[in-house]
Amino acid sequence: MTRVSPQDAPGQVDGPKTDDEHYLSEDLPLDPFDDGPGDDTEALELDVGVAIDELEDGGENQASDEIDLGQMLNLDADDAEDPLDDVPLPIDLTQGLELRESPLEREGEESVDEGPIALDESKLPELDRDDGGEEIALEASDLTLASADEAGLPRAAEPWQLLTPTAPLEACNSLVAAGEHVVGASSDLLWFANGADAPLRLAVDHASVSSLILLGAQDDLAIAATRGSKLWRRARQASQAVQLVRSLDTGDALARRRRGFELARPYPALPDEFWLHAGDGTLRRSVDAGDHFAPVELPGNVVTLATGGAPVVLVERDQARMLAIRGADGFEVRALTGFALAAAKTSKPLLAAEREIVALAAPQSAVLLSVDGGQSFRSVAGTAGATALCIARFRERDRLWVAIYREATDQTLIALVDVDHAQAECVAVLSNDESDSGDPAERGEWARVSALAWHAPSSRLWAAGGFGLRSLIPLE
Repeated sequence: MTRVSPQDAPGQVDGPKTDDEHYLSEDLPLDPFDDGPGDDTEALELDVGVAIDELEDGGENQASDEIDLGQMLNLDADDAEDPLDDVPLPIDLTQGLELRESPLEREGEESVDEGPIALDESKLPELDRDDGGEEIALEASDLTLASADEAGLPRAAEPWQLLTPTAPLEACNSLVAAGEHVVGASSDLLWFANGADAPLRLAVDHASVSSLILLGAQDDLAIAATRGSKLWRRARQASQAVQLVRSLDTGDALARRRRGFELARPYPALPDEFWLHAGDGTLRRSVDAGDHFAPVELPGNVVTLATGGAPVVLVERDQARMLAIRGADGFEVRALTGFALAAAKTSKPLLAAEREIVALAAPQSAVLLSVDGGQSFRSVAGTAGATALCIARFRERDRLWVAIYREATDQTLIALVDVDHAQAECVAVLSNDESDSGDPAERGEWARVSALAWHAPSSRLWAAGGFGLRSLIPLE
């Protein structure tokens, strides 16, 4: 960079040089300790912006170039004057100093105002994202759990206690409660009568029971269907079970094929009537505790029967599924739409009904609740993954109990739903803490609930599953 000696400028201490001298060939050494006339103090007193004629060898004055203090202090030639340097800064005394725009940054310099930062995410390393694909393990003391597509399930305000009855530790697939009786079923019947803590064990067929109901004026007659497609009747005081297959038509497909039976008692006031579905689309009805059966005409083929005390059947007609509700003049069809139709079209939908309350569920979606006999449904947030439903009346209010299974952690959340507001809260968690294995695949579905039953006389909820039997009571 060309440097100009201050003393060579006209009007300085030693006066101007002759025209034939080169003003750029000499440097004035600056001595900060010299108080003489050539001291840098005087050099620094130059007015910023004063034009200095730069003469070349021709001796003729060329156009004047303005130089500023930065040039006098030996700044690099690359540091060109920024056109924004001389722009006045608007100052608002009430707001402080306001900068309209941050000047362009020079390499190696720092700035107080860095301005907005543009972030190119494509150049960043890929980060792990929480997509909700896996569930977080839930401890018994923390009853909040969120599903991938559902809202969190809040903890119940009222405390409930989970009890283990004095019963054999064996998996139970079926459960029923009526009157003073609660009966769970594995390969045998585990019968709790009149609030007993220990059950009476009754043999049936030494095969797993898939469906179970109670009949009789005293609710002491059990009808059990086994996975081997056999139908049995066993009274609590009887010495042995009676097979009911002979009461079916010998030319019926039930006598020739192994099918899974499904039982329902749609009219609790009628002690000897129940419905039977054998998985073949036909509904059969018995009014004499299974001695005789007759087919029932329906507006479609049976898909599943509703549990509870209402005559509701899910049927299929012309590849469309709908509800069929038995009335005084026969069955009335209720068309399903939207999410209710999607849930009904799954392979194993759950259906429960009590008076005008209807609950419908599919494994991967939230429970749908209707209070007008299936004409309209509302979704219950936080209830995806339901494996069992139970409608009951508790403290003068209608309630829906839902068992929600989490396969990743082998846990079941027991949810209590306020039917009026379709809001669920978690009251208990069944967790496999008895197994030493941390791998759910090795433990099996220990905590999966296969059936729920409400026992009104004791205000107690019962659950059956891989864990055997459990009961849940409110803490007053």
